[in-house]
Amino acid sequence: MVSLSLWVLAAIMPMGTAIPDPFKCVCHACLFKNHIVGTDYAYYKTTKTTRSQCEAACFASSKCTGFEHPDDESYCAFWYGGACALQDGTTAKFVDWASGKTCTKQKALASHAAPSAVQLFPMLLLGSSFLAFLR
Repeated sequence: MVSLSLWVLAAIMPMGTAIPDPFKCVCHACLFKNHIVGTDYAYYKTTKTTRSQCEAACFASSKCTGFEHPDDESYCAFWYGGACALQDGTTAKFVDWASGKTCTKQKALASHAAPSAVQLFPMLLLGSSFLAFLR
């Protein structure tokens, strides 16, 4: 009986949550001419760079708040201080850009922590009820 109840609990317990993309990307670009190089942005690379390389480098940099990357992979530019944070409610001035993406680092990433006692309580209550029912 106990093994059956443990199996039922294991079957209904959530196995984790999906990890969201750490960046939100849009087909828009901020104009470099409206910003200060070194303060608002900087070129990470001006040679062929994949989007995943650009994203990983920005993610690893505490100063980088987003990046710009063209489809032809000719450069990777980092945005600093949210100067080009293209998301809902933005005040940044931008233009449509069909041949690349500007990506903004998301504020919060999903936690890999184990479920808290509060999250587990309903499962424990259900398990206790199930065990009582089996007796």
